[in-house]
Amino acid sequence: MNNTKTYVYFKVWKEYFAIEVAHVVEVLQLPEIIKVPTTPDFLRGVTNFRGDIIPVIDLRKKFKLPPQDENERKYIVVINYESETYKEKVGLVVDQILDVVTIEKYDINQFPELGSRYNAEFIYGIIKVKDLFILVLNLEKILTAAEVEILKEMSSENDLNTKVNGIN
Repeated sequence: MNNTKTYVYFKVWKEYFAIEVAHVVEVLQLPEIIKVPTTPDFLRGVTNFRGDIIPVIDLRKKFKLPPQDENERKYIVVINYESETYKEKVGLVVDQILDVVTIEKYDINQFPELGSRYNAEFIYGIIKVKDLFILVLNLEKILTAAEVEILKEMSSENDLNTKVNGIN
């Protein structure tokens, strides 16, 4: 039985996060994002990914971190998001992609909830790579049930391509 997993880790503001590579579809430089009216602040909009319209989540806004300078380079990590009620590709806006690392299962420590700025459900655990402490995201829990419903409504609209100008 294999006790290792591979993670891509990245920076959002001054914080370091990781996602298991098995969930990552692709990493892109920030493409054009079209804002969708009446959506939550953290939902930056939608973009065209290989002919599919996918929602784009700004992790700075989702985690209530300071906004990024608009001139700074940004990336989107396209993931296969899966919860009990929703399964789609979703883009996550991050500031910087750092590296890929393989971690032994026993090297993932419990996330200390005390004094954290993050909802403990968002975090699966914490790992140390070199001198960095990296929070491993629990992708299934980064969205609330209500937020998942908003994404489901967006993706169920058959004519979303025509509602979002510029994406065909």
